[in-house]
Amino acid sequence: MKEERLDLREKLNNMVIDRMIKKTVDNTIYYIYGAYIKEVKKKQYKNNICVLDKGYYYLRILPIGKNYVLTAVYNENKELVIYKFDITVKNYINDDNSYPSYTSVNLKIILDTKYNVIVENKDKFKKYVDSNMLQDKDVINMCKEAKTILELISKKDNMLKEKLGRWEKYFFDLFNFKENILEDNSNQIRNKIVPGLKVAIVLKKDQPTGKLTIGIVKDMLTHSNFHHRGIKVRLEDGSVGRVQKIYKAK
Repeated sequence: MKEERLDLREKLNNMVIDRMIKKTVDNTIYYIYGAYIKEVKKKQYKNNICVLDKGYYYLRILPIGKNYVLTAVYNENKELVIYKFDITVKNYINDDNSYPSYTSVNLKIILDTKYNVIVENKDKFKKYVDSNMLQDKDVINMCKEAKTILELISKKDNMLKEKLGRWEKYFFDLFNFKENILEDNSNQIRNKIVPGLKVAIVLKKDQPTGKLTIGIVKDMLTHSNFHHRGIKVRLEDGSVGRVQKIYKAK
């Protein structure tokens, strides 16, 4: 089993512009991750379909308490390339409450643009089950999730297409993936922020109002390369918060 994070930044060597938000729908919390791939060192293919190239867009959705992560890939013309459902053991927020993550057993349900279905790694999943590496309740939940997804795909009323279409519209509207470059997200990237830099942070007590505190960075408190709510820093006056804005040197 593998512990995977929802974002793609580390896998793609920071060659992405991305956003992550949290949204509650029907009492389920969804983490929605959007990425625009600026450059790639090498194209990647799956089942003879190119799933990674420069100018590609990624939509990833992780619902807390469910047993799947949905990934949708679009080409530079915003045309669908592939849908992929990772059937997961669990979806969760990791210990420092920053990254939505999931436990994967590599069981995947893949749809191409014609909604042909490919189920990958059934044998690997069976080995996990046979070796008792998974708890019975996890196996039941995963099988139930896979069955639900396959039933939605098989329905002639296009229910799944409609659901995916709504997410797709929300995705492109929300992340503003248009002809223009996406708005800068340097505040979320650790290597864009260094001691001595002038920034605006939001203190924990000011999060409900969004009030900003301006100062000079003294210490970096976030150790990971990316945080979707902004890199946490300590200012020279001792204030601690997440960076919301970076002031360029004159």
